[in-house]
Amino acid sequence: MANKKLSKKMILFFTVIVMAILSAARITWVNYHQLPSQPEIENGVLDLTNWSFSDHPIVSLDGDWQYYPNTFLAPEDVNANPSESIYSTVPSDWEYQLSTDKEQIAYGYGTYRLQIDLPNREPNIYGIRVNNAIAAANVFINGELVSSINEPSTSPVPNTTDRGPFLGDFYNDTQKLDLIIHVSNFNIPFFKGLTDPVSFGLAESIFQHHQNSETLQLIVSIIIFLHAAYALILLLMGTGKYRTAVIYYGIMLFLYGCSNLIDDNVLLQLPLPAEWTYKLLLFIFISTLMALLLFIKKIYYIIHRTFHFFTISYGLITLGILLTPFYLYTYLGLFIFAFYAISVVYLFIQSFRYIISGKEGSIFILLFVCSYTSNTIWGFLINVDLITIPYYPFDFLLVILFITLWLFKQQINVMKTNEEQTIKLQRQDKKKDAFLAHTSHEIRNPLHAIINIAQVLLKESNNLTKKEKESLVLLIDTGNHLTHTLNDMLNISRIKENQITLNQSDIDLYRVTTSTIELITFKAEAKNLAIHVDYKENFPYVFADEILLTRILFNLFDNAVKYTEEGSIHVYAETKGKMTHITIQDTGIGISEEKLKKLFKPYETSNDRTFTTNGIGLGLYLCRELIKLHGGDIEIKSEVSIGTSVTFTLPLSSDSLLAINRQEHISELPAENEHVETGEKNQSSNNLGQILLVDDDQINLHTLSHLLESKYNIVAVSDGKKALQKLEQETFDLVISDIMMPAMSGYELTEKIREKYSLPQLPVLLLTALHEIEEIEHGFYIGANDYITKPVNYVELEARIDALIMLKNTVDKQVRTEAAWYQAQMQPHFLFNTLNAIISLSEIDQNRMINLIQSFTDFLRRSFHFSNSSELVSINEELSLAKSYADIMETRFHKLNVYWNIPKELNGLIPPLTIQPLVENAINHGILKHKNDGTVSITIIDKGQHYAIEINDNGIGMDKEQIEKVLKHDISKGLGIANTNKRLEQLFNQGLMIQSEKGKGTTVTFSITKKLNK
Repeated sequence: MANKKLSKKMILFFTVIVMAILSAARITWVNYHQLPSQPEIENGVLDLTNWSFSDHPIVSLDGDWQYYPNTFLAPEDVNANPSESIYSTVPSDWEYQLSTDKEQIAYGYGTYRLQIDLPNREPNIYGIRVNNAIAAANVFINGELVSSINEPSTSPVPNTTDRGPFLGDFYNDTQKLDLIIHVSNFNIPFFKGLTDPVSFGLAESIFQHHQNSETLQLIVSIIIFLHAAYALILLLMGTGKYRTAVIYYGIMLFLYGCSNLIDDNVLLQLPLPAEWTYKLLLFIFISTLMALLLFIKKIYYIIHRTFHFFTISYGLITLGILLTPFYLYTYLGLFIFAFYAISVVYLFIQSFRYIISGKEGSIFILLFVCSYTSNTIWGFLINVDLITIPYYPFDFLLVILFITLWLFKQQINVMKTNEEQTIKLQRQDKKKDAFLAHTSHEIRNPLHAIINIAQVLLKESNNLTKKEKESLVLLIDTGNHLTHTLNDMLNISRIKENQITLNQSDIDLYRVTTSTIELITFKAEAKNLAIHVDYKENFPYVFADEILLTRILFNLFDNAVKYTEEGSIHVYAETKGKMTHITIQDTGIGISEEKLKKLFKPYETSNDRTFTTNGIGLGLYLCRELIKLHGGDIEIKSEVSIGTSVTFTLPLSSDSLLAINRQEHISELPAENEHVETGEKNQSSNNLGQILLVDDDQINLHTLSHLLESKYNIVAVSDGKKALQKLEQETFDLVISDIMMPAMSGYELTEKIREKYSLPQLPVLLLTALHEIEEIEHGFYIGANDYITKPVNYVELEARIDALIMLKNTVDKQVRTEAAWYQAQMQPHFLFNTLNAIISLSEIDQNRMINLIQSFTDFLRRSFHFSNSSELVSINEELSLAKSYADIMETRFHKLNVYWNIPKELNGLIPPLTIQPLVENAINHGILKHKNDGTVSITIIDKGQHYAIEINDNGIGMDKEQIEKVLKHDISKGLGIANTNKRLEQLFNQGLMIQSEKGKGTTVTFSITKKLNK
């Protein structure tokens, strides 16, 4: 809060003091490295005859050197060279005139010469260091080359790569040194000769001085990169509000570390032309500033438009660096200088603003900005050759220090806040549990009302649009999902209050597992996921609560499907000691180690998953608590992008001989279908329908059969495959199936039945041990007509059976009545045309008239016969009706020819009005609409167990769309093919097969079983 008391003047005064201290530190650093007073260079000669190298081993060669412009003076021709020389101060720009307008330029070449008189002493090894990162230079001592950088030339040379200071050593035993330096520059527009000092002295001292500078620069670089790595670690570990700011801070450090390696002493020589190295260096400088601006923006949450200017300017300067010719970089530097100046002013303004507003930690940001600004200003002065200063590391180290202090301050605040909030959350947690339990109870009733109302509206949706129906379905699904969530919340409250009691018994783990998988099969199929279950014998019996075990498996399977986009899910079990280990393994997106530690906490979800999910994070917590109630444990192993494996344990059944005893007990029960004879006896007196019972539990199967056989004809089987076989062999009015069965569950059996039978054709009643909304909803979804919860109440079971059989019989009767009604509603024009034909033949051909009258009379008699409403008639009777109609049409139309390929003996029953409508359709819609003569052939082939019947014509034919329309046509519109197809499907599980081609004709085939009884 103390920050709020600071005024603008106080902050400004504080900033000036800080900048002054930083500058004073720089000046102190310069004075510390300042060499002692030494003789001056006069007219290209340095007199060191009285100099003591023992006391002062290094000399700075500052002064007036001889300079030969546009000439590389050979050492051996120094005295004989007629070229005129001038005196040029070192360090400074070279100053000679190469153009008519007397303009000073950067590009050129020349020779610097200095004569040094040494003191009279023992021969020694001397060294020389040229500080300037000049383009190219050779250093000669007494005519010998002792050091060089690149290769000086008299014209531009491409691919100059080396940069930075360079040094050399030489042995000397004379008192005079002739120092010659060849210099050329055709690459760098801002280097103009020897602009940095040249040092001379004892080789050991020269090298030691150079090594110290490089070492210091390397240490600073390491520190910078370590802090960049530290920022990266914070980024990977943290998710706080300053996460993005830390990213920019890390980028800034990394960029500065890179520039520190390739600038000053040039610790890292890049394999690039010097031109591109300088471009890269300039880009790094400007990017470092931009990262700093973005860092300040994030920590201060700056949102005003000023940053658009910085972003656009940064983009333009970057383009300038890439596109501007290198010889014009001096002018580009003016824009960069302006960008730096504006940015620095902006940083100070923002720091002042937030210090005044009292934002905590802002003082550290101001110190950080001051250090960065000081480093920038001094660096600019060095680069424009206004000052010369040894490598100075401390400004940017202070930058790192102040940011580190700011981060520590934020962390301390976070820890303090966490302590306060922990205490508060602990108090609120208990209130939350109580509130959730109470709220869940209060929400359930109105939620169920909403679902029920939506279901009623959907059921009575005659006037609703497709979009409105989809909205109702979505509302129901959402309501059911919310109900599931409420149940989880209630169960958690019950667990915490120790209100859940286990109803444990010996449970077939394989049966419960496969049945639970059925509940989520539709979700897996929507993603094309395959769920593989291990061999049945590997799944033992466990001692568990069946309802709670189903809830555990459902939650785990639901998670596996939810977080797996492709691949498969495997389920397997193994026994270890007195426990069984059940593993559910998926190939999903996986979970990070950090999230694995939190998954078993209530209301925790995996935020690092790559797609959004539903749920509030209760499923795994609830599973763990329910497993612990059983005395087991749960473990999750996961790898991101590879998959997740969930393993939980349950106690084995206490009776190790359970499976053997169970089989022995089953063997004592009546064999399958042993009670069918009783059902057949009742069939003639009190049989109200034929029922197929399916249950893998022989005790349940025997009990249900005993309860129902006095009223219904019962056929009992122990698995789904046998049930499907029975459906192929016999006709049933109802299927009653248990849900939880191995090999083929009740759900799968229902799906198989619905592939051949519609809901009213063969009702299915499911038996379930659970009253969970997921099971009930899934059963109805796949085609069950009804369900009943075990243990079964006989009165309720009988009522549901009677209702379903009555529904089936009513639908069957309606279909037969529709067929008879269709035949009876003979079209008037058919009667009139037939009568007109009879009258016409009376004058032309009386024999044909008599035959037509007989056929017409027979057709009328059979069309209005009461047997048309029966379920079955003899084949001969149906053929007589079809022949009568065909004879009438053949007499009326000479273009029509009907052929009958029928065995002499036909024994069997057929639904009435089956062949005749097909013959009528072939004549009227096939032949008579064709211009040419046509034929219709009716063929019946004895296949042993059944008859194959074929009606073929060579009429106009149909396409696929017309065939589908014919089979689904409403009979009220006068077409009986759809009704015929429907009745054949009910009796024979197979309807009409129609093959047709436009202009070539149509073939209709179907089969009837010989063993049908009335």
